[in-house]
Amino acid sequence: MKSFICLLTFLLLLGCSCLKKAQKTKEEDSNIEISDLLNSNKQIDNFIDYRDKETLMNLKEIVLFKIVPHQIDGTEEFSNKAEIIKTLSQKEQNAFLSIFLNDSLYNWDSINVSKNNFTPQYQYRIRDTTRGFSVLYSPLSNEIGIISLNSGQQTIKVNPKMEVLFASIIREKLVE
Repeated sequence: MKSFICLLTFLLLLGCSCLKKAQKTKEEDSNIEISDLLNSNKQIDNFIDYRDKETLMNLKEIVLFKIVPHQIDGTEEFSNKAEIIKTLSQKEQNAFLSIFLNDSLYNWDSINVSKNNFTPQYQYRIRDTTRGFSVLYSPLSNEIGIISLNSGQQTIKVNPKMEVLFASIIREKLVE
């Protein structure tokens, strides 16, 4: 009986330590290192305001919205309405950040070229516990806009490949 209790205790301790290792490995795999992405992509690192980079470092959530033209009641005028699509899972956040923080997907000669004519169809709201900023995306014009209280709005043209990558996160056809 005594050996049975010792064996049971040993198996319980072994199971707990294996579970802790598995959880630790899963947590490590689930978060990408933002600072590594920024360090290896200097142009986007310089493009993003330092306070917005702090938000990325302390990321709490990314929420995806679709921007839909909405007629204002009683008028013939339209305004934009943001309809929530989803809160991104950890895996989707990692995919988004790997795309968003990749220098090769941007046309660096086109910063703020069409700032006044930018009409996004999607918004990624990026938040930490105290602040946030938005990444607006237009697959029609292949542009990204970054809007924050810190730096206002900046736009930049992106590689058409970004549409395919973002579509895999959104899980719908972006351009109709």
